[in-house]
Amino acid sequence: MYDLQTPLTPPIHPPTPHTPTHSDLALAAVETATNHTDALNTMWLIVCGALVFFMQCGFAMLCAGSVRSKNVSNIMLKNLLDACGGAIGFWSVGYAFAYGDRLDADGTPIDGVTFIGGRKDYFLMDEGVNYALWFFQFAFAATAATIVAGAIAERCKVSFFFFFLFLFYFH
Repeated sequence: MYDLQTPLTPPIHPPTPHTPTHSDLALAAVETATNHTDALNTMWLIVCGALVFFMQCGFAMLCAGSVRSKNVSNIMLKNLLDACGGAIGFWSVGYAFAYGDRLDADGTPIDGVTFIGGRKDYFLMDEGVNYALWFFQFAFAATAATIVAGAIAERCKVSFFFFFLFLFYFH
């Protein structure tokens, strides 16, 4: 007959704890330090990129103060479109132009491409893209275009300025 005192399944014993060795602790410390370093580098790039991008506001105010009052809205629109168009242009091809050289560690080209990136560099399709670095570099590109926008304020039409932006970001 069936004995109610005997368990049907074997008892579950808790696993014995593994005592970490010194090498396990050293590897864990190195991994933690690497993760913290990567996180701090990313945060630093984003903070510095934001500071550089705030230069857009300063240049926009400088441009607004240096043009006639009837052209203030025009120059503000140019500065806004400069940042928005610059983001699209730098995202699509600008980053590939700047960082598209795809070489192995020994200097041989990947995918047979040695000029302006491979297929994955455009539109940030590469899996190893550092987006914080992209934002940092985009902030500088947008600020450089804004400086030019202030230099040609009241000296050219908006259509020419858009042509300039196209050439500037898609060069």
